[in-house]
Amino acid sequence: MEQKKAIKKVVKTNVKKDIKTSVKTRILRNIFFVLAVSMFISTVVSYLYFTRIVRDQKIADEEDRMKQVSGQITFMTEDIKGFTRSIIVDDKIQEIVDNTDDDSVYENIKKRFDMNKRLNFYNSLRSYIRGSFIEIN
Repeated sequence: MEQKKAIKKVVKTNVKKDIKTSVKTRILRNIFFVLAVSMFISTVVSYLYFTRIVRDQKIADEEDRMKQVSGQITFMTEDIKGFTRSIIVDDKIQEIVDNTDDDSVYENIKKRFDMNKRLNFYNSLRSYIRGSFIEIN
């Protein structure tokens, strides 16, 4: 009988230990699950938030760059308009263009050379202009 009592006592303590360890295991499992879900949700929210911020920043940077390029193109367009006006009103070029009637071959070549020199002078004033020409009909 004492043996039975001792066996029952050992079984009860083992059952209590199993219950305690199973409770610990459940608690740890629940904590792990809550932490894993929390980390997953945090990761997803952070990804969505920072993706939006980075996308908005990239769009703003591109808009700024496009405004800058647009300003540069506008400046160059206005500068080229002024450049062509100054060529058109240049007295030497006007004189050459006006006197192209019935000249000798030598005179035509000399006038073209003079016009070429004058255009080269104007081209040297703008580094972004590679060359120019005037077509005389």
